[in-house]
Amino acid sequence: MRTAVQGCEIGRVLVTVPDRLAHNRVHQMILVEESAQAGYTAKFLDCPMSDERHDPLMRRIRGGAAEHERTSTAERMRRGRLTKLRAGQLLP
Repeated sequence: MRTAVQGCEIGRVLVTVPDRLAHNRVHQMILVEESAQAGYTAKFLDCPMSDERHDPLMRRIRGGAAEHERTSTAERMRRGRLTKLRAGQLLP
């Protein structure tokens, strides 16, 4: 997507929520900034960005929470697979 944005190959990016744009909040911020530099903004359908001064903070908080949840989910999945493997219910 970054290459398409830099090459002006796409005209608009529509995403439901910011954490679906990128799984990492730093990558999310980079994509939003690069889109703005290319002359357009990413549009978030479920939580539109506005010019209010609190919006960037709220995006970072939501991004951090989503990142934490993904990490927690991956850890729970890993532990569940390990338990099944030890019980002989899952092949390595």
